[in-house]
Amino acid sequence: MKSNNDSRNRHQNKKRELVKITQQGKPSIKGDEDEGECDSILFICKFHDRIILIKLNRYLNEKMTTQLNMFKFSRNEQLWQKLETCFDKAYPRENIKMICRLQDKHKLAGFSKLATPIYNFPGCVEDQYSSFIISKQPELAQNPILAVNELDSYSGKLAMDKWLQRKNIPYQELKVTGAHIESVRFVLESKAHIAAIDCVSWAYIQAEIPEAKNLHIIDQTELVAGHPIVIQNKPNDLSKEIKVESDLLEKLGIKSFKFH
Repeated sequence: MKSNNDSRNRHQNKKRELVKITQQGKPSIKGDEDEGECDSILFICKFHDRIILIKLNRYLNEKMTTQLNMFKFSRNEQLWQKLETCFDKAYPRENIKMICRLQDKHKLAGFSKLATPIYNFPGCVEDQYSSFIISKQPELAQNPILAVNELDSYSGKLAMDKWLQRKNIPYQELKVTGAHIESVRFVLESKAHIAAIDCVSWAYIQAEIPEAKNLHIIDQTELVAGHPIVIQNKPNDLSKEIKVESDLLEKLGIKSFKFH
């Protein structure tokens, strides 16, 4: 008859083997204290058959996915979703998203730049972009009313502020619209005189709202670093390649990616 000590020793040996696997720098799935850790569902199946469904569900719920929501509009949403799938296949266990710019709050959360799309749109130069100052009239109104998407947006608010300061232009009112496409509508409906729209959004919005093509671009802001795709806790050995169909990139107006 097997003693309790033999059983305990076998359990400890299994536990040490599992811990050794997780210490190779791979992600781990944490279990109860007496179950050890393992980064492989196959090991969980082998050693912990009775809790396989619990572990598998936990893994699936924690799986990270790519979120490239910055430039999603109704007409291009499915295209961006296909690009998200490409990133998911290339980096299946990573937390990836597109942001306006990399700020301290992102760095504190462990995010760093993965890649920046290089667009084939007017106003974009390599991995940089500018914002267009749009107006219903060909000339700037005196003391204009401004439409901005968000107060903390660089492309819609901060870039506009710098432009106004550089041109020494006073304004009478600022209206927050909530989105670039809504700022365009404010200008079309004469609720505001001008808005600053980043050149990528501007290209997409013209497909969403054909009347936007009748608006005037009265000026352009300075070039700044493009909207990056960031990754959380980037591994040192992360691949800098992603397979994407050229037809998909062409439809999104993307020439290529600059990897960081």
